[in-house]
Amino acid sequence: MLRFNAGHVGDKYERLAASMGLARNADLATEIERLNARLGLPGSLRAMGVPESVIPEMAEKAEKDHSTPTNPRSCSDADYAALMRESIARV
Repeated sequence: MLRFNAGHVGDKYERLAASMGLARNADLATEIERLNARLGLPGSLRAMGVPESVIPEMAEKAEKDHSTPTNPRSCSDADYAALMRESIARV
């Protein structure tokens, strides 16, 4: 979602990076991935054991979630499905 929303958040990512002690122009998504790895968190839906077969239902529910209208960028169930498939593809 960080990459999906980039370009729609003004300077929020720069301010967040600075508050994390990173360069203002740091790739925030990559830095969060590194942090998650250091914490031992799974790096993908595949690593969490999520099968690709559940993506359509998950995407539909994600679009209906109460958080979707407040996302900085409009996100349809097709967008969610694409993001989820991208995560499944990660090793």
